[in-house]
Amino acid sequence: GVANRVTAINVSPFLKYKGLELQGGYDMIKGSVFADVANGKWNKRDWNQAYGELVYRFLKNEQLYIGARYVTATGEPSGL
Repeated sequence: GVANRVTAINVSPFLKYKGLELQGGYDMIKGSVFADVANGKWNKRDWNQAYGELVYRFLKNEQLYIGARYVTATGEPSGL
């Protein structure tokens, strides 16, 4: 639903301390579709996504790990 006139931003930091890893991110995209015009203006759409992942690696050479992930996204469907 945002094939044209796209602006996208991604921030994705990664931190590691010994066996503990933390990765997260935020994605933002704004855009429109050239064919989707109302009253002479393009209908713009916004999408946002935030995510985080926590992993703990253990045993010799970090052979095993346990982790958790969280993801959320919001946006406007294109209706196509």
